[in-house]
Amino acid sequence: MANVMYVADFFINVFGEESDMTHLKLQKLLYYAQGVHLARIGTPLFDDPIEAWKHGPVVSSVYGKYSQCGYEVIHPTGANVDSEFSNEEVEVLVDVAREKGQFSAWELRNQTHCPNTPWSNVYTPNKNNEITRDEMREYFSSQEIIEPFEIDFSQRKVIGYLNDDGITVLPDEYDDDEDWSEYV
Repeated sequence: MANVMYVADFFINVFGEESDMTHLKLQKLLYYAQGVHLARIGTPLFDDPIEAWKHGPVVSSVYGKYSQCGYEVIHPTGANVDSEFSNEEVEVLVDVAREKGQFSAWELRNQTHCPNTPWSNVYTPNKNNEITRDEMREYFSSQEIIEPFEIDFSQRKVIGYLNDDGITVLPDEYDDDEDWSEYV
């Protein structure tokens, strides 16, 4: 099981310095990563609970670390956490980054607020009710939220590569012309 702070570092670092990674967006990516992992693998990605707050699902321990950022972009930590994850965990993280990372924080917030989502089923104003893992597993298992991206991670030491601007670039399923062997 991964440490939730490493998962947060993964998302912050993979999107890089020029991203729109705010505290709100980070919280939603953590929620999707946990939900997808529960649906695919059957076990939690991280141990920390997720609660239903006013603006969506929140991991309170991560909130405590990054709340001072407010609506400002969170800058990469520089921590190399890739080796902290199993291949299954990396696959889930990459898939969530590719599929949900394209949306703004407020778009992700609105997605979590749709009717019959785990957040909407437990949210009560002025209370931080826990979104249970069973509810998340059931919901994410019944949805085609994120399609798996097939990558053989067994021979890779890193995920993606740093481009000329120092931004991490993830493998793209449509990137047939790119020779990834030089970045391994």
